[in-house]
This record gives sequence, structure tokens and C-alpha cells, in this order.
Amino acid sequence: MTPDAGAGRLAPPAAGVLRKRLLRISGSLRAGSLKAQLARGAAKAFVINLASVGLGFLSQLVLARVLGVEGYGIYAYVFAWVTVLGLLARSGFPTSLLRFVSAYRVQQEWGLLRGVIRFAEVRVAVASVLVALVGSAVVWALAERLGLALANAFLVGLWAVPLVAMVEVRCAIARALGQVTMALVPERLVPQAILVVCIGFIFFLPAADVGPVLALGFRVTGLAVALALVSWVAWNARRAVVAPNQPLATGEQAAWRSAALALLALAVLQAVRRHADVLLVGFLLDTTDAGIYRVASYVAGLVAFPLGAINIVFAPVISAYHAQGDRESLQAMVTATARWIFATALIIALPLLIAPEFILGLFGSDFVAGATALRILLIGQLINALTGSVGFLMTMTGHERPATVIFGVAAALAVVLTVALVPVFGISGAAAATASGLVLWNLALAVFIYRRLGVVPSIVRI
Repeated sequence: MTPDAGAGRLAPPAAGVLRKRLLRISGSLRAGSLKAQLARGAAKAFVINLASVGLGFLSQLVLARVLGVEGYGIYAYVFAWVTVLGLLARSGFPTSLLRFVSAYRVQQEWGLLRGVIRFAEVRVAVASVLVALVGSAVVWALAERLGLALANAFLVGLWAVPLVAMVEVRCAIARALGQVTMALVPERLVPQAILVVCIGFIFFLPAADVGPVLALGFRVTGLAVALALVSWVAWNARRAVVAPNQPLATGEQAAWRSAALALLALAVLQAVRRHADVLLVGFLLDTTDAGIYRVASYVAGLVAFPLGAINIVFAPVISAYHAQGDRESLQAMVTATARWIFATALIIALPLLIAPEFILGLFGSDFVAGATALRILLIGQLINALTGSVGFLMTMTGHERPATVIFGVAAALAVVLTVALVPVFGISGAAAATASGLVLWNLALAVFIYRRLGVVPSIVRI
């Protein structure tokens, strides 16, 4: 065998091995680049969320100090209604847009992409304006019963509903088209920043009288600016991927509507859990108690920040491990993140548990009455942290429906307990009811996850 002949016979396999190695290296580089992009995106989102929490705390502090316990109570009660009504007006479309727009973008179905955006925007715009109009008519009819201050606050605040709804929709479009950071800044930071700046400026003017109506007006202004900014971001993102003259395709309207309605059910339950306690305190007691309770609830919610922050990074990892069937790695990741979440939550909660009067006193001396309620809510949040990312463990592994059922039972229990306990124990009863619902939700999901996935969502690995 001549050297040349031997080389000729060996060349094809050697070339095949070389090609395979090059492909592996290329794939590794692409994967590394993707991971780097995801890490950068997660870091930016984490920073924006952290800034949002800080700015949110500052805005609530400024509002409480400037408006006083009675004025802040009216503001908190009205904006709780605005949040719930805005969620109903959105009808689940922001989340469904994240799903469909992302899919159509990958599939290059540009007509369907334009179609689902038009479908969602028109329906949310019409629904939210109708909600504002009907709500204003109801308030006008009940003005005498509500009282002048509360009625005027509602008449201004209700017009935040269309703005809140459309900000969410345009933000979802921009995120689905890859502009996550640019979409989060107007949504999370702009309205609160404008509120703080406006109230701070007006407060230092001679003979200034900042009340809940003016504060709600500033919030509406901030939302209007946020809508303009996020609309510009969404428009540029859409223009970058699809031509404006691309024909609309609306052949999947049934799927769009079905997905939105399913997500609306879960969103309504989430709204009940987050806002029913404030609304019921305002209804069963008065808006002053609602304001005190709202501050206690907001401060307790700071303990949940580590959970939200970790979910931004690890939600896709849960899905990847589950798809690969790698239960061991999933368990290790779940345990590690649960420990990180609980340790950070405990660091935040300890000073709040030790000195709740001091923390609440920063908002004004009248808010110290919520100290007991704050302690109860903090215990609920710590138990919430113990189980880690149970919500995403359900949704990222295809168990949305059982999660909705469990969530519904927990939310219903919290509402029933709130109605039963508030007349007897005041805002402390509302705190106990909310904490009970939160504990039930987490423990029920933890049991379900263990039985269905074989994973223990806890700081303790069994």
C-alpha cells in the first residue's frame, strides 16, 4: 500500500471527524453566546426590578407622608380597584401575546404576528375604555353614598385603567420581539418616578395642598408618559422584524381568544390574592384602615423580592432540566435556589420583625397601628420563601391547570377568612387571612410537585 493510497482511504473519515469537531465547537460557541446573552438580559432585568422596588418604596413613603393616613387610604383603595379592573380589561392578552408573538417571530409568520397584535390591541383598548366609562357612571350614581373625596378620586383614578392595560399590552409586544430591557424601563420605573417628582415639587410650593385626587392625577400622567415610551419601543421593535405593508392574517382568532381566556382565569385569581384583602378592609372597615393595611402589606411584600429576582434567571432552567428528564440536576437547582431565596428573605424580614413600629413610623405615626398585621404577613412571606419557586415549577413543567385550581382554593379561603376575621380582629384579621391563603398555596403546591415530579421544593433536600 502506497502512502498516497493509504492517505486517500483515510481522508474521508478524518474529514468527517474534523467536521464533527468543528460543528461541536461552533455549537458550543453559539450556546455560550446564547448563555451570555441570557445572563446579560437577566442581570439587566434584575437591576431594573431592584430599582423598581426601591423607587416603589420611595413613592409609597412620599405618598403616605404627604397625604396622611386618611388621604393615603383613599389613594390606596382607589388604585387597588384600578389594578383589578385593569387586569380584567387586559383579559389575559399580555401573557398570550408573549406566547404567540414569540412563536410567530421564530416561525416567520409575519401576517399572523401582525394579526394577533391588532386582535389584542383593539379588544383591550375597547374593553378598558368601556370599564372606565361604566365605572365612572357607577361612581357618579353613588357619589353621595361614597362621599365627595372618594368619588372624585375614583373619577380621576378610573381613567388609569385604559393606560395600565395598554402599557401592559405594548410592553408584552416589545418583550416578545426581544426588547426586554427597553420595555421594562417605561413600565416599571417611569410612572413611579414621575409621581415622586411631581408630588415632591408640588409639596414644596407655598400653600400647596396635595390630596389623593391630585396624587392620582400625577399617577395617570406618569402612566400616559409610560404608554408613549413603551409604544415607541414596541413600534420600533415591530418595524425591525416585519414590514409595515405585510398583510394581516387572522386565521387563528379562536386560538388567541381561547388562550387569553384561560390566562385571564389565572390572572383574576392572582388579583384576588394580591388585592382582595385591601378592598375588603376598605369595604368592611374604612379607607383609613385600608391605607394602614396597604402600607403593612407593601412592606411585607419586600421580603418576596428575592423570589421574584431568582425567578427571572431560573425559570428557563427549570423548563430545560424538566425537558431533559434530569431530575437530579433539577432537585439540586431547586434546593440551592430555595436556600438562597430564604436566606435573603430572612435577612430582609428580621429587622422588620424586630422593629415594625420604626419601619411603619417612617410613613407616619398613624401607620404604626399596622405593626401586628405586618408581623403576621412577614411570617407568611417567610413560609412562602421556604418553598422556593413552586409557582414556576408548576408552570414551567406544564402543570398550569392544577396550579390554577390550587390557587383558586387558596384565594377563596383567604377571602372567606378575611370576611370572617376583619370585623372581629380588624386589619390583623386581614393579615392572618392573607397569610393563611399564602401558606396553603405553597404547601399544596409543594406536595403536588413532590408527588408528580419527585422534587422536594424546600431548603431541605430529602
